[in-house]
Amino acid sequence: MSRRLVVTGGASGIGAAVVRTVVAEGGRAVALDLADPDGMAALEGVDFVRCDVTDAGGTQTALAEAAGLLGGLDAVYAAAGMLGTMAPVEHLTPEEWRDTLAVNLDGFFHTVRAAVPLMGAGGAIVGTSSVHGLRTFAAPGGVAYGVAKAGLVAFVQTAAVELARHGVRINAVAPGKVGGTRLLTANLGAHDLDDLEHERIADVPLAGETTTADVVAAVRFLLSDQARRITGTVLAVDAGQSLLGGGMLKARP
Repeated sequence: MSRRLVVTGGASGIGAAVVRTVVAEGGRAVALDLADPDGMAALEGVDFVRCDVTDAGGTQTALAEAAGLLGGLDAVYAAAGMLGTMAPVEHLTPEEWRDTLAVNLDGFFHTVRAAVPLMGAGGAIVGTSSVHGLRTFAAPGGVAYGVAKAGLVAFVQTAAVELARHGVRINAVAPGKVGGTRLLTANLGAHDLDDLEHERIADVPLAGETTTADVVAAVRFLLSDQARRITGTVLAVDAGQSLLGGGMLKARP
């Protein structure tokens, strides 16, 4: 694992778990987030910097401050994200669409744009996509979220070629259903989803529950020297969920 790491969305959930893993292994990390609900700033080896990833200038300032605190920057894990408003596409408002993309896709762009000038050769960036950005487009009302996560995949694959000249790698993880986690800012009550009711006809192929630790292990690998020849890759941590594609759910008659 990289020893000087910045994590957006690093004060809760999977981002916080990655921060804890880094410091447990003797590294240092800065958690960037809107608030610090899990008290990350109280941990030895961790600093907290407030950051709204939808604000390009603010993200640039926060990354620069974080690099200053760390004495440099080896790696970035972009965990900041939200589910956003779930709604049939014809009812989704332009504001709801923009809010979802602003956090999940624009926020990743702002983070990468700010991080690259601060990193030297050997730097590594990992973003957070989702199985809903791969082949599983079966979340009723989730068009904005799916588009944002699919866009992140395209961003990683395109940027990998460009950033190679700097010696910087960029990859992504695509978690499936993770037990014990909550989807941030899920506005499920804003629209009626009755006309998008589905029934589950299959579950994940691999038995058992995918945990936060499973996602952390994938992030840890992609940020490490063990992955030094891996760039432009999206690693699904989903127990095969994305292999079911759109067939995971079928509309009720």
